[in-house]
Amino acid sequence: MLNVSLLDQQPNSVADVAGLIDAPIMTDPYQLAAMQIMAYIVTPAWAVSPKEFQQITFTMVDLSLRYGNCAESAFGYVWYGTLLCESLGNIDEGYEFGRLSVALLDRFDARELKSKVLVLYAGCIGVWKEHVKELLPIHLNGLQNGLETGDLEFACYGAAEYAQYLFLAGLPLNQVRDSSQQKLSLIEHLKQRFHIDYLAPLLQGTLNLLGEGESRTTLLGPIYNEDDHLPALVEQKQLTTVFVAYFIKSFLSYLFEDPAQAVRDGQMARVHSTGVAGTLFIPAELFYSSLARIACFKGMSEECY
Repeated sequence: MLNVSLLDQQPNSVADVAGLIDAPIMTDPYQLAAMQIMAYIVTPAWAVSPKEFQQITFTMVDLSLRYGNCAESAFGYVWYGTLLCESLGNIDEGYEFGRLSVALLDRFDARELKSKVLVLYAGCIGVWKEHVKELLPIHLNGLQNGLETGDLEFACYGAAEYAQYLFLAGLPLNQVRDSSQQKLSLIEHLKQRFHIDYLAPLLQGTLNLLGEGESRTTLLGPIYNEDDHLPALVEQKQLTTVFVAYFIKSFLSYLFEDPAQAVRDGQMARVHSTGVAGTLFIPAELFYSSLARIACFKGMSEECY
């Protein structure tokens, strides 16, 4: 009906990304309707269907470049920046698209999109050029804006990823535990099941590290039980939540000197890594999986290969 086809190829490189802030305003009602529809479905596609996510993102950017900017362009640009920084290998251009998306929020007074754009910028783009600790206030800003505008989905992304990035930045475990518990309680109050499964494995892993779990390397405890949750999430092809659980399991196994299990769990995480594209989880998983393989090599354990 809208005569808009999803693109398989990424748009051509833009020489002056910052200059797109002054592009014409999109006025075609069909293109505007298409942008609004794609803005609703791009995030679920990111979590479960990498191919469709990429097609939707490419199409949102292409329509914006051809027909002008609208409020939803900010959302398309920030997702495109995520792809450029991670899977498409152009961090500089991705960072520029991220900065553009934040600037467009004010241009269009897009309060309903502010939580989405800020959370994605902090979690998937800014981390490639700025220190993660400098981005933590942006996560909280995205959380607060989501609560104010009723965007509970991205408010909970902001909550979960703030706690996750405390962990990945190496802050004290007591601080990580307390913040994660607070953020998980908020997510549970808002009844966001996906985000509970997104954050709970990390909190359980933190408790394991503090000696407050039932096991050291298995996610079994009061917060998360991998036997109850993981099989169903794998069957549902929940890329994001499965990745986080297996990454934490791999991380724990490496720290507690079981490199063979760390490699196996790391491989499972890697299979689902498109669900965390652009995030700090990607380099963290590569780093610890590499350390586990080195440890296996030193011990010449055939279980690792």
